[in-house]
Amino acid sequence: MASYTSDIVLVLRGYLSKFIPSSTTPDVFHILMAYLLMASNGISALSLIWSYIQKYLIITVEIRYDDEMYNVMLFWMSQQPMFRNTANLVAGINIESPFHSAWSSDDEHNSDYEDVDATHRNNLRKVHFTPATGTHSFRYKDRWFTIRRQPYSTTANTSWLMNAEKIYLSHIGWNANVIKNLLLDAQRDFAKRDSNRIIIYRGESRPGTSNWDRCASRAARQLSSVILDKVQKDRIVKDVDEYLSQSTRSWYKRNGIPYRRGYLLQGPPGTGKTSLCVALAGRFKMNIYLLSLNSLDELSFSTLFRKVPEGSIILLEDIDRAGVTQKRSVSRQEGPVSESEESRQIPFSKGISLSALLNEIDGVAAKENRILVMTTNHAEHLDPALLRPGRVDMTLTFSLANKDTIFRIFCSMYGNSEDMDCVSRNGNPRPLHDLATQFTQQIPADVFSPAEIQEYILQYKSDPEKAVQDVADWAGGRRKDKYTDARQDWHLPQSTHVSR
Repeated sequence: MASYTSDIVLVLRGYLSKFIPSSTTPDVFHILMAYLLMASNGISALSLIWSYIQKYLIITVEIRYDDEMYNVMLFWMSQQPMFRNTANLVAGINIESPFHSAWSSDDEHNSDYEDVDATHRNNLRKVHFTPATGTHSFRYKDRWFTIRRQPYSTTANTSWLMNAEKIYLSHIGWNANVIKNLLLDAQRDFAKRDSNRIIIYRGESRPGTSNWDRCASRAARQLSSVILDKVQKDRIVKDVDEYLSQSTRSWYKRNGIPYRRGYLLQGPPGTGKTSLCVALAGRFKMNIYLLSLNSLDELSFSTLFRKVPEGSIILLEDIDRAGVTQKRSVSRQEGPVSESEESRQIPFSKGISLSALLNEIDGVAAKENRILVMTTNHAEHLDPALLRPGRVDMTLTFSLANKDTIFRIFCSMYGNSEDMDCVSRNGNPRPLHDLATQFTQQIPADVFSPAEIQEYILQYKSDPEKAVQDVADWAGGRRKDKYTDARQDWHLPQSTHVSR
């Protein structure tokens, strides 16, 4: 038996030495010799050899359910032709983890339904196919791989864990770069799908974890579509552009200054604060991470804030309504107290204190290389500590629409040029400039928000003359007094105007 075992080892040594470095060959065959000797005593040699191969000769990468790489792989698998003939498939419309979306809105169109009546086609969403639970072999770029989808072993009665799983990607060989290159290809395909689009993530807190949920994918909005005072627009665009430059980053580092930038956008609702943020994200190819302070506790907020990738925009909307930022006066004790003492003393709902918010914005452990944008309807309600330089580096004020803004909104929505002709219902062309002038004359200044004016125009998308004809009745029927009172309450200047 010993001679027979030695012959097998010699054959294996001669064959595998072509693939195994000579320096490691003796150790490998000593192990194989031991396995075969154990087989002579009734132990399965094949199972032992396979265990050895799995442990030493196969590279495996584990991809977890709560990481965005999970959905990168789901999307990549759904696009690969080699999986279309797999015997076991998962067919689904919402095949995704609770933390990220594998499919964008662009994936909804399905050419398979082109022959379906248009009335019903809108109710049909694209079906995506991925390999089912189990192990699947496939060939990619002339190399063999296996992919295994394995459910989590858990008894927790939590909805997001009931369907949770891990993905294992394996390749026989010693070169880990083979798998790394496949994963890089998957990431490139995933990113290519979102080219020229802005991805919006929303912070979510679940039992035991806090993660960013990919909630929307939007086409990048042009800054020209935001009707904003040119001086104001140029000011913030230049500031962001300068901040993102490599020379600025080096300057911050050389002078020991934390590399962060903060903006406060203040003004009435519907004046375009969020629209400007989205347009800036599109201009500088940055994703938006949206946080709602009212729905998070302190630990979840801190965890999410620190998980934001570099080169992103963090958006805190309507921060004056969060409670944690409300202006402080004096403590319960007599006399004023310091900022740090007071922020610790005042309790806030939902578990987030002003001190915790300030620490995440510019504390010792705060992340760098990100832009913070906060929007508010009432800047006067915010605590001064939140507005200090280093936390808010620039403030932009948004106002209700004046005459110039109304004119520009009309021209923007009906054409790209102010002297463009608009064809009326009777076929007689009229200059857009004349229609815009008549439209503007019938709407009072500083009463309506740009969003309201746009909402009205949307009712007449293909009929600008009708929009001009009916606008006086529309304006007269609105409750203008509440906006006039709001403008007085906000104490806003009349020089800055944007559209939503």
